[in-house]
Amino acid sequence: MDSAAASQRQVVALPAGVLTGHVFPFVGVKTLKRCAAVCKEWRKAVDEDVIWKHQCALLWRNKKNVPKIVHNNGEYEPEMLYPYALYPSEVKLSLKEIKQVLTLRDVTMTSFIEKSEFQRALELSQPKRIGGWGALYPSKWKCSYVYAAVRATKDRITRHELINTTWQLEFKYNGMRAETKFLGDGSYWSTLGNIAANQDLRWTFIPNSDGTTFDYTGVRVAEYRKFPLKWWMTRY
Repeated sequence: MDSAAASQRQVVALPAGVLTGHVFPFVGVKTLKRCAAVCKEWRKAVDEDVIWKHQCALLWRNKKNVPKIVHNNGEYEPEMLYPYALYPSEVKLSLKEIKQVLTLRDVTMTSFIEKSEFQRALELSQPKRIGGWGALYPSKWKCSYVYAAVRATKDRITRHELINTTWQLEFKYNGMRAETKFLGDGSYWSTLGNIAANQDLRWTFIPNSDGTTFDYTGVRVAEYRKFPLKWWMTRY
């Protein structure tokens, strides 16, 4: 028992650099949660950005539209933070990171000069809760990981996601399919030329009711003047 207790004390006493560089990056999130409960030193080490950036890389490795930096050894790391996370003011983001997040939140930044203006826009553009979750974390990459996981099963869409994706719509009444892009000015392009040519046909978001500023429950396409055409998109 004395030998086992001594071994446990030696493990707990490992330097933070050893934990963050050689131990914690190689364990799963559930194990990280248990490690954080061991002591204050371990909790602080678990919250380091390097740990959660690695977890984000694992979580997003098969995601299509996540920018990545690929290294010569085949390993990669995320190129930017997850934009739809809650970032507390105590967590310091670089100006580049703030601009990347605000761009994907569709925030206009043309009049901003000082970093404080960008920081303020970051705070104003995020809701109090996302997917029913409102916890704040001391690491920007932990914020990214947690809220990416929270939204992994989402059934809501952001404006940026909508207008930067080519959609395939299927008409239930005849099975016909068409590629469609929803454009930022409220119009849209479609391989169905007779519909796309009609300037009266425009799309609008169906707003979310939970106070989220960049989430919407779907899209509604206005009626075509010659026949009713109402499309609702609540999942994608």
